[in-house]
Order: sequence, then structure tokens, then C-alpha cells
Amino acid sequence: MKYRKALQGGFTLIELLITVSLLAILLAMVGSLTGGWVDRAQAQGAQSNLKAAISRARAAAIRNPENRPANAAAASACIDSTALTITVYQITGANTACDASNTLLRTATYAAGVGFSQAGASVSCFVFSPNGIVIASGSCATTLETITIKKKNEEEVIDAI
Repeated sequence: MKYRKALQGGFTLIELLITVSLLAILLAMVGSLTGGWVDRAQAQGAQSNLKAAISRARAAAIRNPENRPANAAAASACIDSTALTITVYQITGANTACDASNTLLRTATYAAGVGFSQAGASVSCFVFSPNGIVIASGSCATTLETITIKKKNEEEVIDAI
């Protein structure tokens, strides 16, 4: 009677270590790639929200239900970096551009870490006259040309809305 040595199946410890190491390297690469995608999507979302807010503020200013004079502020789009919101107000009475006692028209949120700038300076608001033109008001932007929205290394640019 002949005895056969049973073949043992399975993997050696070295094979398992190599497989686990390769999987860890692949997961690390995928994680860094998806981080860039998420940042880009958040910057694009903030860009879209800002464009919509500016369009809504301009339209509200042109409607001018308060019958404000041509050189006065009629509506504003305000960026609150603490609450992470972009808010559109119809300016009422003697209120200032981003005063919460104005008539609220729209609020949109954006992701943490997203920054808004123009010519290297941070932007916090845009104010419109009843003619739909951006006007100077406090520390608000005085033009709509080249607004940069940035999250980490991902950047979106709005040119002359």
C-alpha cells in the first residue's frame, strides 16, 4: 500500500503580506485621488451657488420694490464665511447691505474650506443699485470681474458675470 503525502492548500505568510501591502498602496492612491475630486466638486458647487445668488440679487435690485434712488443700494449677495452661507437680501429702509433685518430672498450653503477672492483680496459681498450695477458699499466688491473660488488646490473662476 502506497501512502500519498497530502498536498496542503492555502497561501504562505509572504504571499499574504505582499497582497495586503499592495492593497494598502492602492487604497492610499485612490484616497488621494478622490480627495481632489471632492474638493473640485465643492468648489464648483460654491461657484454655482454664487452665480445664482448674484443673478438673484441683480434681478431683485432691478425690480426695486422699495423705489430706491439710482445711486442707492437695492439688493445684495452676502458671503458669510462663519455660517458657510451665501445670502441674497432685498435692502429695506436704512439698513446696510448684509443686515439680517433686510428682506431675505435666498440662502445657499457651501463647503468648509472654500474661499472667495477677487484680485487676491477676500470677497464678502456684492451690492447692486436699482440699475443692476455693482456699487461700492462698505467693504463689498466693486466689480464682478474675475472672482476666484478655491478649495485647497482646486480652483474655479467666474469671469465677468
